[in-house]
Amino acid sequence: MHKDQYSEAEVDIHFRLLYLRLKFLNERVMKSFHSRFVLNSRLVATAITLFGIFCSASVLSAEDGELGIESTGSISVSLKIDQGVQITDLEDWDLTVSRDNTVTDYRFTKDFCIRGTIGSRIAVTAWTNNIAGNRFSLISDDNESMPFLLEFNPEIDSGQFEEISPTNGSNIYTIKSYNDCSTGNNSEIRIVFDKEDIMSATSLEFTGDLFLTVELL
Repeated sequence: MHKDQYSEAEVDIHFRLLYLRLKFLNERVMKSFHSRFVLNSRLVATAITLFGIFCSASVLSAEDGELGIESTGSISVSLKIDQGVQITDLEDWDLTVSRDNTVTDYRFTKDFCIRGTIGSRIAVTAWTNNIAGNRFSLISDDNESMPFLLEFNPEIDSGQFEEISPTNGSNIYTIKSYNDCSTGNNSEIRIVFDKEDIMSATSLEFTGDLFLTVELL
C-alpha cells in the first residue's frame, strides 16, 4: 500500500473524529445563541415593565413635592359626565268600553314620567306581542285581534301627540330641564281604538302587553 493512502478503517476513524468536532462546535454556538436570546428577552421584558410603571406613576398617580423652600406636587384630574334616562311611574291599564253609536273612536290617555340628564337626546319606541297590519294589537282567547293606534306626548302641558307605530318610533327630543319625577309626571301616551273594530268584534275581552322604551341617543 502507498504511504499516502489510508485504509478504510483509518478513513472511517477520521470522519468520526471530524463529525464529533463539528457537533461539539455546533452545540457551543447554539448554547451561546440561546443565552444571548434569553438575556435579550429578559432585558426587553424588564424595559417594558419599567416603562409601564413609569407611565402609570407619571400619568395616573399623584406626585408629592419634595422638602424645600417651596414644594410642588401634582395630581391627575379627570371628569366624566354621566348620561342616563329612565321611564317610570307606569301603571297597568284596565279599560272598559260600550258599543255606543255616539262616539267616533275610543281614546284613552295615561301619564307617566321620563327623567334624564339635561341635554340628553331621547326617542321613544313601542311594541306589543301581537301586531295587526302596521298597528299594535291586543288579542282574545279566541285569537281575535283588536288593533289600536298609539300616540305619545313628551310634554303634558303641550297637548301635542304624535303617532308611534311598530316600525317607527317617536321624533327625537332633548331633555331641557331636570325632573326627578317627584313633582309629577311629564309625559303621556294615548291609545285609540277604532269604532268599527269595537262594533264588529266577536270576542268581548282582549289582553296584551305594551312595551315602551326610552332610548338615549
